[in-house]
Amino acid sequence: MQTVVGVNDPKAVKRWATALAVDMAKQEYFKRFTGRSENSIIHEKVELNTDAGDRVSFDLSMRLREDPVFGDNRVEGKEESLTFYTDEVIIDQMRKPVSGGGRMTRKRTLHDLRRVAKSRAAEYAAEWLDEIKFVYLSGALGINEDSKVSGAYAGNPIQAPDASHMIYGGSAVSKSSVTSTDKMTAGLVERVVNQAKMMNARNKDAVQIRPVKVGSGNHYVLLMNPDQEYDMRTD
Repeated sequence: MQTVVGVNDPKAVKRWATALAVDMAKQEYFKRFTGRSENSIIHEKVELNTDAGDRVSFDLSMRLREDPVFGDNRVEGKEESLTFYTDEVIIDQMRKPVSGGGRMTRKRTLHDLRRVAKSRAAEYAAEWLDEIKFVYLSGALGINEDSKVSGAYAGNPIQAPDASHMIYGGSAVSKSSVTSTDKMTAGLVERVVNQAKMMNARNKDAVQIRPVKVGSGNHYVLLMNPDQEYDMRTD
């Protein structure tokens, strides 16, 4: 009679691959836009790196608007006062603990669970940091179904943009009126650029969107998701 060792037989030898398939690795997208120079789209505030405190305050200096003085007319008493807007950011610590198992658990597997846990935590942090920036830039929670951000960070309020800094595609005039036909198009991109350039001409109290230097020229940066990119490429 032939000897047979079945699939689930205790004597059946098992071999496990040491390579581990992982979920999509992702680095922080907004890192390229973050810095300490005036040309950075997202400004990194480092005042509390060495000093104690739980918040950073910073000022925005507005442009001068009043008429000049002509000829020999007296300028005394006609000086225009400087206008500042002050904002503040509250800081906090964000951590993502991941269990790499106990000593015996790590002995029972070929995978380096500590290294795997470190890699997954780094990916999670990059995704979380990107999402929290999207939340505050858009002024809304629940951007994606796989959202990791469930509320305001450290008590910093989430504020929707005002009407001067918001444009809708197609015939939509509000978030609730957006339909499946109100897509990203080349025409919408032109509307956005026009709105950025003409913002103060249409509303003198609006904060002008300033272009950033990319290479040798000044440019506006338009960030869209893959669905919007698909709509515009197939328009």
